[in-house]
Amino acid sequence: MKIGISTYCLCREYIAGRMDLPDMVDFVADRNGEQLEFSPGNWCDTTDRALLERLKKRAKERNIMLSSFTVAANFCQEDAQARAAELERLKKHVETAAFLEVPLMRSDAGNRPAMMCTREQFEQDLPFVAECCAALADYAAKYGITLSVENHGFLFQNSERVQQLIKTVNRKNYRTTLDVGNFLCADEDPLIGTINNISLAAQVHFKDFIRRTPSDFQPGGSWIRTRSGCLLRGTILGHGMMDIRALADVVKRSGFDGCVSLEFEGPEDCIKGTEIGIETLNRLFK
Repeated sequence: MKIGISTYCLCREYIAGRMDLPDMVDFVADRNGEQLEFSPGNWCDTTDRALLERLKKRAKERNIMLSSFTVAANFCQEDAQARAAELERLKKHVETAAFLEVPLMRSDAGNRPAMMCTREQFEQDLPFVAECCAALADYAAKYGITLSVENHGFLFQNSERVQQLIKTVNRKNYRTTLDVGNFLCADEDPLIGTINNISLAAQVHFKDFIRRTPSDFQPGGSWIRTRSGCLLRGTILGHGMMDIRALADVVKRSGFDGCVSLEFEGPEDCIKGTEIGIETLNRLFK
């Protein structure tokens, strides 16, 4: 397995102008990491080929694998023309992934507001979402790229729905980014979700959460609500309520031999949180 981080961990430093993409490569290399997942969100211009070239160059210099490229996607649109436009937009991102020479492109399948993410809505959306994902996977295959859908975004979040999507898409290069923490957003036990889906994983994310039961209380700050109304807040890996040792044991026993990335999203200092997280991952997996 190759241990590393998602660039999302350090995006606050990038936005503040204190760190650029080559610095993130150095950050991983200097802390015994082996790979970096490029997850630019809306904070980094992925059309800037000079910037991406600098990222590639530094990664090669420091012997850090660029493991994947992340893009947002939403095929949950009623209009066929809108879905076609989204597909064409995402094909351009596949070309960026090819330019970066990454083996994986991570993208969502689709999402709706939490109150709409019922089983009935999932069954209604699945056929046309899977059709779009299959078309995108076919395009990615031309570049030797595997698409990896994350358990993310309420509608396609719990393990059984991710399994059904992958089965329906039915492409060898369509798998999952298994985020051990994100199952909580769909109120699923992370250990059960991980056991269910590790055989389908192209890559694995580790994160940690603090969880509170449903309440009208609004703590403020970076808390989010799960599909059933529980409260979640990201925190430093190992500082929350998740049994990360048991989760790591599931991943190791499965025979998974891909990339394991930290995805720190707590309100704590992101440098310190990411340092502790990558150190913890190295202890768990090395």
